[in-house]
Amino acid sequence: MSADTKTVDVGHVAQRSEELLNQRVEAVRELAHAHNERAAAEAEAKRRRDELEAELKETADLLEGINREKYDAALKAGWTERDLRGLKLTLPAKKTPQRRRRRTTTAAKQHATETPPAISSDPAQETHNAHVTHNDHAESRRQPKAS
Repeated sequence: MSADTKTVDVGHVAQRSEELLNQRVEAVRELAHAHNERAAAEAEAKRRRDELEAELKETADLLEGINREKYDAALKAGWTERDLRGLKLTLPAKKTPQRRRRRTTTAAKQHATETPPAISSDPAQETHNAHVTHNDHAESRRQPKAS
């Protein structure tokens, strides 16, 4: 050993290392508690939203039923639907579920109906296929339309 090297107190190094590790462990422990509190709050918020949404739907359905009854009573009393519409008194339209439709372009529709050429591993066959396909398209453009 050289004269510049100092010895260290092993007990002191171990104690200081444990203090530093304990601080890190405590930080993670506090983070875990905060995480659990947030998760519990989010779950409670979702439960309350679902509960409130169900309550509001029930109220809306009840009021719609009352509105229908009163509307029917007005019709039986001699009012016409036209009269009631003129007074801005209408039944809310029943919302029917809409089917989602895919958006397609004309080019995509045309491409979907075309038959793809056969795939060949023979380069000579590929050249022949390309030539035949080109000629087929050229001939279809030259033929007069039947009346």
